[in-house]
Amino acid sequence: LTWTRVASMAAAAARLAAATAQEVRLLQNTHNQIRLQVDEGHPSSHAPFAARCIALEGVAEQLRKNAPRRAPPHPVIVQSAKKRGGAFTREEGRLGSWKNSSNRIFHLTHIAKTGGRSVREEMLRLVEPVGGAEQCLAPFVHPSRINVIFFREPRGHTLSQYLHSVFAPTRKMAARRAAGLPQSGDMNGYKRWLAHFAHGWTPAKGDFVSYNPLNMMARTLTCRALHWNCDFLTACDEPCSHHVGPNVSDATPPLGPALAAVHTAELVGVLELLSETMCLMEFRLRGRVPRRCTCAAGGGLRGRAHVGRRENASRLSVSAAPPAVLRLADDVTAVDALVYRSAIVRLLCDLEQLERAVGAQVLCPQKLYALMAQTSHIPGLWSPPSPAQAMA
Repeated sequence: LTWTRVASMAAAAARLAAATAQEVRLLQNTHNQIRLQVDEGHPSSHAPFAARCIALEGVAEQLRKNAPRRAPPHPVIVQSAKKRGGAFTREEGRLGSWKNSSNRIFHLTHIAKTGGRSVREEMLRLVEPVGGAEQCLAPFVHPSRINVIFFREPRGHTLSQYLHSVFAPTRKMAARRAAGLPQSGDMNGYKRWLAHFAHGWTPAKGDFVSYNPLNMMARTLTCRALHWNCDFLTACDEPCSHHVGPNVSDATPPLGPALAAVHTAELVGVLELLSETMCLMEFRLRGRVPRRCTCAAGGGLRGRAHVGRRENASRLSVSAAPPAVLRLADDVTAVDALVYRSAIVRLLCDLEQLERAVGAQVLCPQKLYALMAQTSHIPGLWSPPSPAQAMA
């Protein structure tokens, strides 16, 4: 590297850090505008929140511009693009249309236990094919792909990882038992599993041949491994979506590149707003939304089923976890909480613009208040809803 190149990289890193700090400040002051937007209902009342979204988009552009690419495109992606040929056009903007993107492939980078089976099922109702798997995001970002990624409330995400590790039938079960995975499947087992990672974890301590919950969402956004599907791996010799790799520092991914990745994907969703995210996707594909997407006359209340494993559903709930367990969950998801906050606000801004475009409310008050109650612990996302709002 020349000194000029080093100086340029340092300047970009400084701009990335500044943009990261600016996004954090903006997000800390967004909750009042979000509540006003939904309480007043009609898109014409969105001006304060819309202004905040415009400011956030400016920061997002700086994040995208100054974050270095984490990995080169996967060779399979490059070869596939060459076979299809032609120019791959991306229409910019929150509601950039995909009507003229028939030569691009929808690519779902699935962060394990964020509703990927449900999301893929819903996407296939709208478009085919849908590529992607449980993999690092960066190698699969390419102009020929429409990158889609979903996130999940971090506490619930860790619990789902634990339950899957204990109960899901897999060829790894014997290895997990031999590695000492807490097998009880109850709150005590969940606590012991979290404590293993929260209290001075190092790669030498292992991850029970299963998911490593230390900031899994942020790791997926920043890791470089080329594995097409990490679900078949028992370990990684470099950071991958399921495992941390040999360096403990990779368990705490850098926030700036992670936030930049949130704004690089063309569609960002959260499991808690699956229906609303799919309505957003449908609009960008077809230029319209069906009546069931709106809140008027009972529309928007019909959710999409979360495809999950029934044997896990009734065993444990984050809402029943004692404070000590919740603190452990928060300790292992400190970066993920900030990534999730960024994803939530990006999605809310996208939905705000969708409501303006269709002239109807898509995010219904009761859905927002339920989300607020579920995520009130996320630092700086919003103040807790009142009991009346939570019951609405």
